[in-house]
This record gives sequence, C-alpha cells and structure tokens, in this order.
Amino acid sequence: MLFQHTWKYVISGQKTQNRRLVQEGDYAEVDEADQSILKVIRTADAGVPKPLYEVGKTYSVQPGLAKKTVGNIKLTGIRRERLQDLTEAEILKELPITSMEEGISDTQWALRTFMATWNIMNSEPGTRWEDNPEVWVLEFEPALKATPKKRSGFGKFSLKS
Repeated sequence: MLFQHTWKYVISGQKTQNRRLVQEGDYAEVDEADQSILKVIRTADAGVPKPLYEVGKTYSVQPGLAKKTVGNIKLTGIRRERLQDLTEAEILKELPITSMEEGISDTQWALRTFMATWNIMNSEPGTRWEDNPEVWVLEFEPALKATPKKRSGFGKFSLKS
C-alpha cells in the first residue's frame, strides 16, 4: 500500500487507520456471524473481481509508486462509512501529528491538515471532503514481513543409479 507522506507514522505504529474512496464496482465480503467486513473486492473493467483489502493479510508499505518497501502492516479491520464520520478519537490514528499553532489542539490541527490533504489528493467532484464520499476505513498494525513456509518434498535431492 502506498503511504506517500505518512509512511514513517505507519511503520512506527503511530498511524493505524487509513481511508480510501469506495469506488464503483467495490463490494464487501461479510462475516455472516457478526456482519464484520472480511474483504473488499473491486470488479474491474472486464468484470473480473479483484481482492483489494483483506482482514488478516499482510501488506507492504511503500513511500511512493514504484518505491522500495519500507515495512509491512497487517490489516486488522475494515468498515464502510462516510468520510466526515471521522471522529476526534480517530483523527490521530489517521494522522498522528502535533499542532504547529498556539491555541489549536493536536486533534484540530490533524483534522485541518487531513481535510486539506484529502482535497489535494481527491479533487474530482464527489470525492472531496465537502462532498462527504463513502470510504473504506482500513485499520492496521505494524507487522513483520511474512516468511514463506518451507514446503516438504522440495529442496536438494540426488538421483542414484
């Protein structure tokens, strides 16, 4: 996953939420027992479903497109809501920064910065902060890189004649 400006907060464990636009063709796979979202799937142009996000899966963290991986996160939860449903308690999970102005709390500063950054990255009508679009709220934690399991039956072998 790309975290162009916030990757350091992600790998340090300070940033534990991220919001991504719900796009046409997106749908959720839901746990029947508790109705929690397990997976987000996007139907591509050709109608082929492509998994986007999955709870329990580990994702690499990149500071930009085609940049080297700097760490990993494990997705711990997904929910769908309106962008402006972001609470004061959650803003510092989304953007854990401290205020640069006297008299403005960290929460207020983070919300102002988040709104401005969101509008820079999402400038199309229907996607801006004031449009209050639907978003996927991704919750995560830092994770160690997954190591491939060694399969039995593979490895060095020799042929005897």
